[in-house]
Amino acid sequence: MTDRAQSVDDVAGILQPAVDILRRAEGSPPSVAVVVPQYVHEEYERNIQKVLDTVASRWVQVVQRLAIAHGAAETLRVESRPPTHGINAFEPTLEACDRLADGIRRVGATLDNDDECLLRAAARNLRRDPPSLRGDQFADCTIIEHAMEYARHASSTGRLVVFLSSNKRDYYPDGPVAEPLTTQMQTAGLLFARIWAEAAYRLGPLRQ
Repeated sequence: MTDRAQSVDDVAGILQPAVDILRRAEGSPPSVAVVVPQYVHEEYERNIQKVLDTVASRWVQVVQRLAIAHGAAETLRVESRPPTHGINAFEPTLEACDRLADGIRRVGATLDNDDECLLRAAARNLRRDPPSLRGDQFADCTIIEHAMEYARHASSTGRLVVFLSSNKRDYYPDGPVAEPLTTQMQTAGLLFARIWAEAAYRLGPLRQ
């Protein structure tokens, strides 16, 4: 999700709440539980290297542009010049992001694939119901069906369940979550969050 951030505030709104939720999940006793559908693990493994490669390639461009800006400032004798960064300076931060993601996956309970959920996901995909607005999102349909099934059981015991996704194109292309998914999630007792900060807010303050 940090790869999609457009500002420093965006990054802070992603990373710090994620760190806080991980800390809450690792507490003794934990104040929140992280639950990860099996397909999320599979999607992560399938796409993580592409994301890492994208960040690495973009950093090279950033360094080149900083060098140009720094050279212009030096030529013009500007006292306050843009900072310079080495070509590999991004690696510790990228590794820390990777550790954070791995920590969240490690602490989370995995929802194994359920046959009924898979059948509902296939039907949702064919109907092009969100998150399959394009008709080719079986993985996303599988993830949300498992999340709603989990929420049906958890909410019946009074637990709060928040589903987190930054997938604007398939879940909320026009602002709110697209129907009929909004009503279906409400019926299942599943809340929706677009970013980690929103998820943390919905989960409530950290118990000391």
